Amino acid sequence: MSTGSRKGFRESLDELHEMAIRETGLSDFGAADYLPNLETLLDAYDREAILSEEGALATRRVLQTCLEGRLYSTHRLSLHPECLERPIERPLVVAGFPRTGSTALQKLLAADPGTQALEYFLACRPDVRPPRREWPSHPSYRATVAELDRIYEGSPEMRSAHSMRAGEADECRLLFMHDFLSVSFSFNATIPSYERWLFEQDLCPAYAHYRDNLKLIGAAETVLVLFAMVWVFDVPIAGSVSLLAFFTALFLFTSLALGLLISSIATAGSTPVSTR
Repeated sequence: MSTGSRKGFRESLDELHEMAIRETGLSDFGAADYLPNLETLLDAYDREAILSEEGALATRRVLQTCLEGRLYSTHRLSLHPECLERPIERPLVVAGFPRTGSTALQKLLAADPGTQALEYFLACRPDVRPPRREWPSHPSYRATVAELDRIYEGSPEMRSAHSMRAGEADECRLLFMHDFLSVSFSFNATIPSYERWLFEQDLCPAYAHYRDNLKLIGAAETVLVLFAMVWVFDVPIAGSVSLLAFFTALFLFTSLALGLLISSIATAGSTPVSTR
């Protein structure tokens, strides 16, 4: 990944976008409401951050990755608009102070196969969650592994401070970074004006974007039964959640009725056994 020239951060606004476009081959960043947030962040870096040349390059790399995440999210949501119709019901929210075990609890809950979690690689580059067996060869997964290796190579102590692995659950901050509304940006630099500004902002639009990304990432779980029906019964369905719900109910009802019928026939043909 190219990180551009050694300009001021604010001066690099267009260049960061251009590099993200070149890296992904995409050009739609979605709603432009993120731009004032990014500009505020870049101004704070220029005025207050004291970064080495290596630190400045690492910071630009993070900013570019966030813009790439927006590009992937916007593109993939346009490919799967039906996922936005699905509500997110009974979410589990883990909250806690640093170093209190909240990350361990989150990963423990995520180990339950009946739950979905926000895997690190999908938080960085939102996409419909692929089957786990395909992760090692998935481009986004491989890119995220390379990024984490680079982070840990430069700061080995981070492994013990906060474990980050491409295929493991991680924090919602990664998606909020796509809107440039996250305290994570001050982890590697002192930017108090941005922090003060951040705590005064209305985060509802960022939460809405976060929700939509979760729906995108979990979209495969929505259509699991649909896939079985298409392959087995050759049912043509054109991406309507209401149609999906109808055929899912029909599939389950038919399966249950067939099971009851077979059970009734088997029972009718059997010889009663009495005990004395």
